[in-house]
Formats: sequence, C-alpha cells, structure tokens
Amino acid sequence: MNDLPKLGDRSGAIELISNTLLRLGFISSPSDIFDEKLTQGVKAFQQDRGLTVNGLINEITARSLEEARFRLGDRVLVFNTTALMRGDDVANLQDRLIQMGFNCGKVDGVYEITTENAVKEFQKSVGILSDGRCGPATLISLMRLAKTVSGGAPSALRESINHSVRSPALANKVIVIDPSWGGEFTGESANGVNESEIVFDLAQRLEGRLIALGVNVILTRSANNSPLEKDRIKVANSVNADLVIALKVDSYKNEKANGVATYFYGREDKGVRSVVG
Repeated sequence: MNDLPKLGDRSGAIELISNTLLRLGFISSPSDIFDEKLTQGVKAFQQDRGLTVNGLINEITARSLEEARFRLGDRVLVFNTTALMRGDDVANLQDRLIQMGFNCGKVDGVYEITTENAVKEFQKSVGILSDGRCGPATLISLMRLAKTVSGGAPSALRESINHSVRSPALANKVIVIDPSWGGEFTGESANGVNESEIVFDLAQRLEGRLIALGVNVILTRSANNSPLEKDRIKVANSVNADLVIALKVDSYKNEKANGVATYFYGREDKGVRSVVG
C-alpha cells in the first residue's frame, strides 16, 4: 500500500475495512470515510492483534485486516506452496482440529503443511476424501463433531506443563536479551558513541543481574556480529523463552530530550497496554 489513507479520505477500500472492523466489533456502525471513529477502530484492532498502535492502515495492518475478514466456510482452504493461505478462518480451523486431537502445531492462521496433514488425518477419521482441502464436506464434518468434542488441546496442555515446572519467581525463567544492531551496523551515533555499543553494554549488565537471580539468560548476538531479525526470533523460539527484551537507543535533535520508553504488546480489555515513562 503506497499511499496510506488519510483522515477525510473516502473509497470502496475504506468501506471494506469499515465493514471488517464492524463485524469484529471494533466500531459500532459502517462508513466509507476515514474519520476519527474509524481511526479509533483501527487502533483497537491493532492493539488486539499485537500490532504497532498508530491508527494508520499501513501494509502490515492492511494485511491483517484482509486476513481478519475471512470466516471459516467463506472459501476453500488448501495448502499452496507458492502463496500460503492466511486468515482468521485458517486459525479457526486449526483451533477446531487441535481441540479434537489433530496436531496442527500452534494456531497461527497459516495453512501450511502441518495444517494440511492434520486435515488429511481428520478426513480419514470421518471417512471422507483425504485430500487436505477444507471444503464443504470437510466443514460439515467439522461442524458436526465440534459440538461433541472440546477441551484437552495438546498444544495447550504442553504449554501448561512447560510453565507449571517454572516457579512464579524469576528463578529458572528463560529470558532472551536482544541488543539491536551489532557488527558493522552501529545504529545511532553521538559524541563518539554508537548505539550498538551502548545496548550491548546494557545487555551484559542486565545479563549479570538476571543470572544472579537464577534466570537463564541468552543474548541474541555477540559484540561483533549482527544477526538478521529472523535469526534473533529463531533464538527466542528455540529456547522456549518466557520473555524477550529488545534493547534500542533512539535519538532526537533536541539535546534536552531524555527518558526511557517501554513497549509491550497487550490488550485493552485486559488492562494491559504499551506505556512510556
């Protein structure tokens, strides 16, 4: 999306976004104009989906809205290696399959090979064509069984066990610290000091204090390298981290600017939100 919709813009695309937000309960009435009410609805949607909350319909938000507009049964779901199908309908399907004991991995809204295999296993179990496609016949079988089977999702049970063996205190928790930049990528610079050096120094200090409290600490990089974002994510996922702390230094032309900002994903209905202080 090259040109972001602005306040006062009116179009069919905005009307479609409005209808999606209305169906999801983020606004109370539809509109074809990008007004303050729609902006607040977009912000609420972004908060709910764990996106940066700015009220802008950028590429990421637009893609999430597109995925959110699909309900299970709106389209035939298939595994396509060239363009994976994504959406709330896929997530709904995955959740239903997991509740019935078919392994989809985690509910992520992406119709990939694990989901296709789970659909095939389900189709075999109910005696219909096992082709891995979630079409009308598969959907009817799902609806019939969903009323009688619930609870005991393997992924939820595994997650519960993983967390139950760790105490509420910091001891034995796994925390990944991700200092930004690194290596030849220095980030912001001022007064002869680079951002990459500052955050790595801070990461090491934080690492020492956490280790003293019994925390298992992993840093995503050393002093001299700069892993790709996907590699940093892999580190956190591979150790089943309880928490990931990303460290970054910002800059501003006003020399009086100072302070610390902390951002974390949360939900308004849970009383949790990003804060600055």
